[in-house]
Amino acid sequence: LRRILAPAGSICGATMANDDDCYRVLIEFAFRHIDFQIAELESVLDMHGIRLNQDSIQRIPLPNCNATTFRPFVILSLPWDSPFVPSDTKREPRQDEDIAAILLSRCILVRSVLELWGAHKTLEECAKQAIDWTNESKVGRMVYEKIAQHEKSWKLSVHTLGSKFTRQEQDAMRRHFAPLDFPGPVRMKDCDHEFVLIREIELDDKGSPLYPRFDEKRQPLYDTRPPLACYFGLALGGVGRKRQRLNNEYSLKQR
Repeated sequence: LRRILAPAGSICGATMANDDDCYRVLIEFAFRHIDFQIAELESVLDMHGIRLNQDSIQRIPLPNCNATTFRPFVILSLPWDSPFVPSDTKREPRQDEDIAAILLSRCILVRSVLELWGAHKTLEECAKQAIDWTNESKVGRMVYEKIAQHEKSWKLSVHTLGSKFTRQEQDAMRRHFAPLDFPGPVRMKDCDHEFVLIREIELDDKGSPLYPRFDEKRQPLYDTRPPLACYFGLALGGVGRKRQRLNNEYSLKQR
């Protein structure tokens, strides 16, 4: 667990920089078998000849990396010319396997993989990073141009890790990303592109909030407590019920 919380060689700081040659993905784990998540991730990558922090793919710190609670996220940074960057993003002939396909097809404990546009301790700074990345980074501009097409539908899902927010509160979160100004139509079902905003909070060993917003009578407890981090990105796979059904299918209790 100590290795998960504080990977060797990591330092706290901004996880998203305007590096023209970097492409980042956010890996979210299902909240089960927490002692084996990193081991499974590293073994699957090793099967493909990838050794984290020794080859071109690097694991970089999460925002608030000094937090002592378990955090079911890992950020990986890839060079733009890596063969594991999704080829659809680079407008090249589709490769057999990219980083998302490798992890989602073989890692039972990986819940989803996002193309990471922004990551920060606050929602406002996360949105600013995403907007700046699409405007100032060479990779970000190319990715945005691929996504922002009039014929491509999209939606923005809000994932709050066990804390319930009203539709109005979620819409207020979405408005921070309005400057991205995607020209295509919004479609809540069967859209071409799904963006995900994740609001990370402190979790206990069962995956429940350490600091719930309300008590059993809906009275405020920690309603104003800031998140550990916010992440925004494009879903590369694993988001929604389909991936959850896959996790349940491979659960020992369901076999």
